[in-house]
Order: sequence, then C-alpha cells, then structure tokens
Amino acid sequence: MVTAQAAVEAVAQSVFMALIGINLPRSLHTMNELLPDRSFMAKGTRMLWHELTGENITEDKALWRPYAKHVERRNPAAHGSIFGFPAGEPIGKQDAEASIDAARAMTTYLLGTLHRVIGELVTDDGERMAQEDQWRALPLISPRPATPASKRMARAIGGLRDERGLSVEQIAAATRLHPHSIARIESGMTETSLTMLVTISKALGVSTSALIERAELDSIGEDSSGAS
Repeated sequence: MVTAQAAVEAVAQSVFMALIGINLPRSLHTMNELLPDRSFMAKGTRMLWHELTGENITEDKALWRPYAKHVERRNPAAHGSIFGFPAGEPIGKQDAEASIDAARAMTTYLLGTLHRVIGELVTDDGERMAQEDQWRALPLISPRPATPASKRMARAIGGLRDERGLSVEQIAAATRLHPHSIARIESGMTETSLTMLVTISKALGVSTSALIERAELDSIGEDSSGAS
C-alpha cells in the first residue's frame, strides 16, 4: 500500500515536470521543488493541476474519494500502524487491495491527462503552437483547432455512442480513458490516434474500419477539391 502511493507520487512528479516544461520556460527542477506535495492533498497542488490541465482533480468523485481514503490509510501505515503499532489496528488485505486499486486509477488518470494535454498543444509534426502574450512577453501555447477529420470522427463517435445508449462515463470506463478525454474527442478538439480508435471502436461494439467508414474520412479531400 505504501509502495502504491509512492508510485502515484512518482508519476505525479513526472507528469507535473512535463506539464511545467510545456507551459513555462523555467528550470524544471526549480519549479518541481515548489510543488507543495505530490499526493494532491495540498490545495496548492490541486490549484496548480487545474491551471495546467483545466481539470479539477476532486470533481470526479469515483476517482477522488477512493484515492483520498487510500491516502488516509497510507499515512499511518507509513509510520508503523500496518503492523499494529504504535497504536491502532493492522491494515487488512481488503483495505490494502482497495488502496492499490485507487493508486492504479490515479496513475492512469494522471498519465491519460498528460497524453490529452500534449495532444492538444502539439501539432502532428511535433511543433508547439504558440501565441505571443505581449503583456508578459511570454509565449502562450494555444490549443490545436479542430480539423475536418477530428470533426467528422467526433460526430461518428458521439452519434454511435448515442445510438448505443451509452454515457460518456461508460465509454471512459470501457476504454480506461478519463471522461474529459472522451468529451474532448467528441468536441472535435482532439484527433484520435489509431490505437485510441481501436480502443474506442471496441467499446462502441463496432470494428475500427466501420467507425472510420462512418466518419467518411476518405471524402475529406473530395470536399475540399469540390469547394475549389
């Protein structure tokens, strides 16, 4: 259980360093030392996460409540109560397994959010998209706009999900993606990779080729040529 929390905090540190590196031209090591904590129990850490990702980490109660409960168990365990001293009951197998599950869910969320943010802020050829902030004289990274392909795939995925009577949360659970990531895909602001398409198509109960055909991606070029 203690090791599971160490894994969460190690992943949190790596993800924060990557996000800070994307957003600020500052020393990564210096900025990392300013983090109040890596367990997200400190308000400052949660505020920084919101600033960097646009997400409130406590909003998803199914993720946050088991994790917060895990941290409550972990703190005394790290100081010996797992063995029944200096006071209290030893932590049982059920609680330990619940903590491991909560830590696994948190690391999955952290890495998934990093993938989403990088996907939104980096172009296909790896270039960062930036706008100049004249007031602070700093480059601001701006989200990648929706493309014809991402818009069509968004309509295909959202439409098929509605036909299946599935919620965003159900698709997120089936794909092990965060609901916010599914929402971004359905908004057209995130272009899905082939790997992600395979995962989503399975969750929707169709083949990847059927999903691509439904999105009519092969006619994008024809539309543009007809317009010209």
